[in-house]
Amino acid sequence: MNILLINPPSIDTIVADMSDFFDESSGAYPPVGLMYLAASINKAGKHSVRILDANLLKLDYKGVKDAVAAAKPDLVGITTLTFNAPAVLQIAADVKQVDKRIITVLGGPHSTIYPDETLAFPQVDFVVLGEGEIVFVELLNAIQKGEPYPDLRSTGFKRDGEAVIDRLFDFIEDLDSLPFPAIDLIEPAKYFSVLSSGKQTMVMMSSRGCPFKCIYCDRPHLGRKFRARSASNVVDEMELYLRRHSINDIKFFDDTFSVDRKRVVDICAEIKRRNLNLTWSARARVNTVDHELLETMKDSGLTSLSFGIESGNQRILGNLQKGITIEQVEAAVSNCKNLGIEVLGDFIIGNPGEKIEEIKETIRFAKQLNLDYAQFTIMTPYPSTQLYSMGLAKGILKRDYWKEYAAQPSKEFVTPVWEEFYSKKELVGFLRKAYRSFYFRPGYMIRRATKIQSCSELMRKLGAFLSLLRLSFQSKRKLTANFKQQSE
Repeated sequence: MNILLINPPSIDTIVADMSDFFDESSGAYPPVGLMYLAASINKAGKHSVRILDANLLKLDYKGVKDAVAAAKPDLVGITTLTFNAPAVLQIAADVKQVDKRIITVLGGPHSTIYPDETLAFPQVDFVVLGEGEIVFVELLNAIQKGEPYPDLRSTGFKRDGEAVIDRLFDFIEDLDSLPFPAIDLIEPAKYFSVLSSGKQTMVMMSSRGCPFKCIYCDRPHLGRKFRARSASNVVDEMELYLRRHSINDIKFFDDTFSVDRKRVVDICAEIKRRNLNLTWSARARVNTVDHELLETMKDSGLTSLSFGIESGNQRILGNLQKGITIEQVEAAVSNCKNLGIEVLGDFIIGNPGEKIEEIKETIRFAKQLNLDYAQFTIMTPYPSTQLYSMGLAKGILKRDYWKEYAAQPSKEFVTPVWEEFYSKKELVGFLRKAYRSFYFRPGYMIRRATKIQSCSELMRKLGAFLSLLRLSFQSKRKLTANFKQQSE
């Protein structure tokens, strides 16, 4: 079979206020999930596969439709996030217009949470729940054999117009058994990160699953059990990118890279043993790193870490079940700064039980920490999270917004936020103030400017700065209009 995997373009995505600033402005990252899927298809050896990164190519719907027509696929698989569901469904409908015989399969977190609602759309033939590398290949083989209703775990399809879904799915325990992402199906040189000083960047996943219990977070397609690749397997992939593709910067997109201290030490040792001249960055928790570990990571090429700090108030951290202390935050950031490791801190405002005093405390704390970058978001109750269930039970959320949206995704939908004490309009004002207060300090801007190392880095960071300037000072009318629209 001829398979086309599509990473949808960023059009008709639902509004998330300014919380996605770094997603939009910090670079263009490879579709590593589709690359893993393509590699598994290639390993099976029975099908041909291509990747269409419509987001990188900035294609509109016509562009995607034309690309599908040119590819002449037997089956199209589309990554489906809650935010891009309107675009995904439009693309699936366009695929059927190209040729109604093309089979459409949707996978990802949205179709995992809402398989019934997703399958209700006539342009969707199958959904895949959870991790797709194994079950997607099994689905392809079943379809090729002519099985109209494959009896497979973790899939959904329609029989006589009714959804038939197997909701039981097993997470892949042996991640080393998966082939490396199919980098040959993309153009690596076109991807970049504004935080990588102009270096060629690649995204990697060294583990899956997050064992921590923050009430606002859930990754249903990856689970809560921490599953990790071995150190040698991880560094094999890094070496492949460096030696074969001259990629000298790796960004680990694990939920929490530093869960297993020994594994981190082993990865660092393996990088040093092989003399890999590259840099890397990751996401970590402040209570899983110390000076000794950070020194080891730095010595192997670590340049930056991202910490989910969330709040500068200990009571609010407790409300979030974050499992960290203010003192641990201060120690982790201080150790990083002393070692020359850049730090990006993530913060949330409008949390359960949070008043204006705690919001101001968080903004002050972010500046106090001397972070290199900070991202502020408004607390948003996402589907399948403890926070969302709590909001419905307490009446803070008046109805099941996300289920309604899943049944009829629309680009006009505006994400609900946690309006316990403040309206969305007020929270947006706090958010804008947080960004202005952090980034537009003369001392901060001078420090960042002195660290720029190349013209390409200058242009990328200037673009990010202008985006931030626009979002911080010019988006009030748009965000207020969106708020009024949702309130009507």
